[in-house]
Amino acid sequence: MSFIQHLEARKSNLKEFVALLKEEQALYSTVILLGDAMIEMAERKNALALKAEQLSKETNLGLIKLQYPTGREGAQRLAEESNCLPLWDEIVDLAMKAKVQNEVNGTLLQMRWQPTKQMSALLQKLSGSALYGPDGKSARNAIGGVSAKA
Repeated sequence: MSFIQHLEARKSNLKEFVALLKEEQALYSTVILLGDAMIEMAERKNALALKAEQLSKETNLGLIKLQYPTGREGAQRLAEESNCLPLWDEIVDLAMKAKVQNEVNGTLLQMRWQPTKQMSALLQKLSGSALYGPDGKSARNAIGGVSAKA
C-alpha cells in the first residue's frame, strides 16, 4: 500500500469515527437513553478505535522502514515530501474534530449521569446504609429493612 493509500484509509476511518460521534451526541440528546443503543454505540466506537490504532502502527512501521521519525512529525515530513500534505492536513483536522466531539459527548453523558448519581447518594444518605448489596439485591431486606412491596 502506498503512503497516499494509507493516508486515505486513515482519513476514511476518521471520517467514519466523527460521523459516529455525531450519532452518539444525538443518542445522548434523546429524552430516554436506550441501553442497547448505548452498547451498540460503544462496540462500534471500539471497532473504529482499534482500526485507527492499527493504522497508526502501520504508519509508524512504514516511517521506520523509510528512516523517518515515528509519530506525527515523521508522517508530516513524509507527507510534505510525497506531495500529499493537504491530505495529511485533512487527517489532522479530522482528528481534532473527533477529539472535540468526543469531549462534547463526554460532557453530555456526565450531565445525564450526574443527577442519577446525586439522587443515589441522597437516597443512600437518607437510608443510612447501602440500598443495594454487591449482588444487586436490596440490602434493606437482607438486614430486616422495609420491604419494597409494602
